[in-house]
Amino acid sequence: MNWGDIKTAFQNITGENPANSSYFPESRILAWANQSLRDLARETNYLEKRDILHVVAGTQEYDLPTNVDEIFRVTYDWERIRPITQIKLRAYNQRWRERSGKPRMYYLDQINQKIGLYERPDVTTSYQTLVDDTGTPLTAGSDGVYGFIIDSANAPSGRDATILIDRSSVQPIFGFDGALLNEIVGDGLEIFYSAIPEEITTNVQDIPEIPRWASPAILYGILIEAYSAETPLQDFDTVAAYSVLYRHIKNRLKVRSFARLPRAWAIRCAHEKPSWNMVPRLPQHIPPPSEGP
Repeated sequence: MNWGDIKTAFQNITGENPANSSYFPESRILAWANQSLRDLARETNYLEKRDILHVVAGTQEYDLPTNVDEIFRVTYDWERIRPITQIKLRAYNQRWRERSGKPRMYYLDQINQKIGLYERPDVTTSYQTLVDDTGTPLTAGSDGVYGFIIDSANAPSGRDATILIDRSSVQPIFGFDGALLNEIVGDGLEIFYSAIPEEITTNVQDIPEIPRWASPAILYGILIEAYSAETPLQDFDTVAAYSVLYRHIKNRLKVRSFARLPRAWAIRCAHEKPSWNMVPRLPQHIPPPSEGP
């Protein structure tokens, strides 16, 4: 369902046209739609993304993507690094900010939306220039904003050749026509996180950033708010009915997303002793099998 479909369904169910309704103008139902979308994402963690941040030698903190909700894995130079707090770092070493080397841990500054590295990196992210099969460097074209790289110099039949690559591992950012594209080959800071979806806009073709089968939940969320509002449409029995439908899709999203799996896997030694809660259940001896008649 796109935004136009959702508006049409709302009008068919309620009889209210958002284009001229005094109770439910489009701005109001759009706010309810984005509220439902954020609620679904934060409750189920269905939207997971990854980004590579470009590290600069001597720089300790970096801006996080604006859509980060919860970070569950961070790697530096393709190796996982562990989370820590600034309080623990200060307790460990009052001059921790002065240490530099290969980062082994990271901390989060959620007020300023930043991620910091300990130790402070002493090298800058390295790249290699992307080339086509003839060795010609690739450059960004006008539609590179969606991850397409244009190389018209050696394309067959004089047409532009398009190559799709992972935009998060490319520098510079797409959108600069003619800029060389470089791929990260070392010392990149990669973050894996649950993301907040992009907001729905007034564009009727705008498709919510949610699995297509779950998009009716946005409509149900709007209807819950509409029938709860103090208007002639208010009906709490209808609210209860749409709440059941909304929770049903939310629960399906929880089951189908990776949010139900552990974020950090505990690694233990195979020779570890039994835990205390297992010891009482261990038999003192194994009795011999009884002999039959």
